[in-house]
Amino acid sequence: GSRRELMDVYDSCRKLNEDGSIRRPSLLSSDGGDSIKHRLPVSEEEHAYPCKDTYSFMPPSPPEKWPQRPILLRPSPESGMRIRGVRYSSSKTYLPLPGTGYCNGCTLPINNGLEKLGECLVIDFESDFFIGTTMLRIKNVCAPIKKLRSDKTHNNETDNSSYFHNKKRTFQGIVRGRFKTPGIPMSECITGQVFNHPAGHLPPRIIMKGAISIISHLAPQLQARLDGDCPRVLSP
Repeated sequence: GSRRELMDVYDSCRKLNEDGSIRRPSLLSSDGGDSIKHRLPVSEEEHAYPCKDTYSFMPPSPPEKWPQRPILLRPSPESGMRIRGVRYSSSKTYLPLPGTGYCNGCTLPINNGLEKLGECLVIDFESDFFIGTTMLRIKNVCAPIKKLRSDKTHNNETDNSSYFHNKKRTFQGIVRGRFKTPGIPMSECITGQVFNHPAGHLPPRIIMKGAISIISHLAPQLQARLDGDCPRVLSP
């Protein structure tokens, strides 16, 4: 049925991408980065976009320098998505990121639910097919910018003004925008998580199969594949 078709579409697209049939021209090259400099002016200023980690599949290192360590939010390299800028939800002006530890290419801010009204950080982005805005909150993550009130406390449980107060949820993700290409049916769109590396040590297959079966009863359209080289959890 539709569940099988969902995974078949994903697998076929991934195979085409691997053999180069639909791969975008990479901005990485063996010429020492000259093609990158030719297409975009690379700034020498620390963490100015595009920085040295913008086109790398490896996250910026060392992790000790991540502004919200041990968590890092970044765009997917070579996904065709471009970050237009980071701003407060109440403003249309983009914040100057160089010098803050953030970069439109490799490190983006996460809210923690303690932001004042209008001070939530949102990310404007664009791809070949979609343009919009996203916002992410994770409970108890350190404040994205030190001057915010949300840096005064990391204990979201005791702050009545916290978004997470009296809620069992630990994160919130919001995306809004529009398709740039008309006629794209939502029935052909999927959302979820895709990982580039194996999941590591997993429970026995019979246990994994039983757990996924239970989850599938709660979400019939969910397709989860946790073994193999590219684990993913997808749904329409």
